[in-house]
Amino acid sequence: MPIQGPRKDILIPLLLLAVITSIMILSGGCGCNQIFTLENLSLQHNSSSLFILPPKALEVYHFHETHQCYPCRVLGERTEEAMNKSFMQEIDEGKIIFRHVNVDLPENADIVSRFGTTSSSVMIGYIDDTGFHAENQIQLWYKLSDKKAFGEELSRAIIDRMTIYEQ
Repeated sequence: MPIQGPRKDILIPLLLLAVITSIMILSGGCGCNQIFTLENLSLQHNSSSLFILPPKALEVYHFHETHQCYPCRVLGERTEEAMNKSFMQEIDEGKIIFRHVNVDLPENADIVSRFGTTSSSVMIGYIDDTGFHAENQIQLWYKLSDKKAFGEELSRAIIDRMTIYEQ
């Protein structure tokens, strides 16, 4: 029996999927979101969006639109799972602020503007001697299919930033 090469009927769709996924990852999001501007905010309301920060709190936000594609929903689910598993005590103590933030809601305009997000993302915000920093955790898009690797990557990023406040 001759050795067969890769099946071409599967190879082309997989290659196309890899190219699309690479473009999405390199652009910092899934591409399902419009560029955020104050002019295109939805008129929906959500009274639970208060962002009052205690001093020296690390901020972790999953930014999303009202209508999310599947990868964007998975990003939020994985982030919440990792935060609840690894940082519940820090959240309860007020050392970490974690929230899902809908960029379409007018009441979230200040935090969206402060973080400068334009797509579905997980961002970490912190203040050090040089001021406020907002870091888009783009590498998490690479880990969506692996819960453990996703959690480890997010935990590593958070722990690295928490050391700023422990000094």
